[in-house]
Amino acid sequence: MARVITQETFDEVVKENMEEFDMTEEEAVEEAKKQFEAQGVNLSNIVMACSSAIIVTQCVSNIRKEITSSDEHNDVTISNELTILKAELDKEIAVRVLAAKEGLYQLLIDCLNKMEPQYLIQVLETLTSLTNGYPDLLDKSGQDFMIAFLHTTTNVDLIIQNIKWMKNCVAKHEKNRADLIDLGVQDRFRNILSKFKDEPKLVVQVCQLVRRLVSDDDIRVAHGNPHEHARALAKETLCLFVSLLDKYQSNAIVLNDILQVICALIVRDEFCIKVYNQNGLRFIMDAMIAFLDDEKINRQCLLLLKGLAGNDQIKEAIIAEGFAPQIIFAMSKHKSSANLISAGCVCISALALRSPNNSQALIEAGAAELLVSVLNIYKDNHVILNNACMAIRNQLSRYPNAKDEYLQLGLEELLNELQTKGKLEYETKAVLRELGCDVKLEEPWKGEGRQLAQ
Repeated sequence: MARVITQETFDEVVKENMEEFDMTEEEAVEEAKKQFEAQGVNLSNIVMACSSAIIVTQCVSNIRKEITSSDEHNDVTISNELTILKAELDKEIAVRVLAAKEGLYQLLIDCLNKMEPQYLIQVLETLTSLTNGYPDLLDKSGQDFMIAFLHTTTNVDLIIQNIKWMKNCVAKHEKNRADLIDLGVQDRFRNILSKFKDEPKLVVQVCQLVRRLVSDDDIRVAHGNPHEHARALAKETLCLFVSLLDKYQSNAIVLNDILQVICALIVRDEFCIKVYNQNGLRFIMDAMIAFLDDEKINRQCLLLLKGLAGNDQIKEAIIAEGFAPQIIFAMSKHKSSANLISAGCVCISALALRSPNNSQALIEAGAAELLVSVLNIYKDNHVILNNACMAIRNQLSRYPNAKDEYLQLGLEELLNELQTKGKLEYETKAVLRELGCDVKLEEPWKGEGRQLAQ
């Protein structure tokens, strides 16, 4: 295990280097760094610039004197200190760790409760900087303030900054996510989306926060609860997000975020039905047509269609409403985008699964030629090769009439070539089997060997 030292110990060594060896600060810091690293000391949480450490310590001390003063505190003085502090906090994580050790977090919470309203956004900005990459700082008092503030304030800029702070606090932190869900943050989102639906910047921030709340990226826990979090959030906000698709049909930035958040929330069959019942498919089609040249929008539409296709009735409705040629067109237009092609392949795979009618419609729209060209273009992309093979297999398994078209396009030779290169043996054999081609199936274990003891 790596050894650790305090900031004070590091600063003392730097000071000694400067005084005893007449070094500049930069030389003294570099020498101290080499000394400690040679001893196996972990310096990741040490502020290398002594000036930054001094500034942070002094600023925190000055804020403490003001905010805890028995006399009336001076908001202007605190504001000036916060300006200096934020500039230092934005430099590196080590500065934020030092500031937290000095007690800055609790002082900022006190500032939120004591300072005049015009200074709140600056306090929130400083809290956002302090918790960037350091979500462990959030405690019950901070959580309570976040939730209450979303309910009471009507200032859009303050709400946005509060949400930015929340985003930092739930990133890679399962406990904070669970706590905010338990405190009813989803109810606050419902009210905000209803009241401030005409504020695009705020809508984007809410979308981004919701996506972080349904993430499962905290390596410190065995598993998160993204499904339960998504369920709680979808019950309160999904219908509002779908309605916003129509409102922001001409705003690519907002539309992209809304599509992403809907995709993240449709974790159950009932939620897919809600999207469908609110004319979700029409909104998706309108978006794909309006933004033909936008790779991000089309990719998100394809992923959303893939998610909705988990419901068999909606899967049939997607093709019935004319999405097959639109999907093929989007993939053909953005064939150079690996991300979009991957999304398109999984979308086709989901739509064709156990559906002869859908498979036929996709083939007639040009899926065969497109997918074969994808296999040729992305021969070194394992993910796309896998997704494309599964899309082809799902079509052929329920629509065998497409075999001849695929064979004429040279699919058999292409799959055999991929096999000889040791790529996707299982997937390529599955497609070759559906094509009716010769497939050499090997038994990795036949149960032969020594006799079992009686």
